[in-house]
Amino acid sequence: MATHNVQFTFEGEPGFTVECREDDDVISAALREGYILLSQCRQGACSTCKAFLADGEYDDLLPHSVHALSPSEEDEGFVLLCRLQPRSDMVIDFDYPMDLIGHLAGASATQGGGNR
Repeated sequence: MATHNVQFTFEGEPGFTVECREDDDVISAALREGYILLSQCRQGACSTCKAFLADGEYDDLLPHSVHALSPSEEDEGFVLLCRLQPRSDMVIDFDYPMDLIGHLAGASATQGGGNR
């Protein structure tokens, strides 16, 4: 299965990069590498994990509620990370600072947006 680098930025500032398989969602990939992204339902219903896709490709988001992400928001570049499976390397930007993200001790993700 192919993997892609997913770089996270926060208010346009570098954050960290994780690897994500094409058959996995971005929230799970980040968690596997020790990062706890803001999320709640993990089923595409609440919009807690909504972020802006600055660069990258995906086929379609997994099924989700239009109340969490409307078609017009998706057209503008917003995605739900719990429903997003990458098809290329990606850059995802959050509109909040990185200090809101939890990090598990001993995690292996790379800081500063660099590659592993």
